[in-house]
Amino acid sequence: MWINPGIWPRASRLNSHIILIGMMGSGKTTVGRELSHLTQLPFMDTDQALEKQLGKTVAQIFETEGEAAWRTYEATLCQSMREIPPHIIATGGGIVLTPENGRILREIGTVFWLQASLDTHLQRLALDTDRPLLPSQNKAEKLIALSKARQPLYQACAHHIIQTDGLAPAQIATQILATQKGS
Repeated sequence: MWINPGIWPRASRLNSHIILIGMMGSGKTTVGRELSHLTQLPFMDTDQALEKQLGKTVAQIFETEGEAAWRTYEATLCQSMREIPPHIIATGGGIVLTPENGRILREIGTVFWLQASLDTHLQRLALDTDRPLLPSQNKAEKLIALSKARQPLYQACAHHIIQTDGLAPAQIATQILATQKGS
């Protein structure tokens, strides 16, 4: 698919982060990598950055230190994002559970909430066994409960909402960049 290159801002024209929030399986990491490719901005996945820094997976940290410790690590990383040049940032799904994180994200960049239907989430997460908050049994019920609890937090944090059902990562990225350009 050919896309007019004038639709997206190059790194030299962006002066803040593009931040992706949403539930696990919404496409944040995949779309973030696509955005990084299109804009030539560095990409950061907050979960992956913390795993690298801490030398453990998210699941291991949840198991050995608990969710509260993970949220503390996440908040510290969020604070540090104020000090880095513009990036494409894919956040962990629960980053909005700490209210200060939401305020920081809105302050340091343009926040896009990637939304998807339950069916889309379940399809994308069908083979994923590395999510500490998503047991192998009753995935649908757990996703519904998490989504219900987090929706108001995503809404409060987001500058824009992008519906991802039925769209390829490149289409989602193009929509984000067109929205960003129009902001």
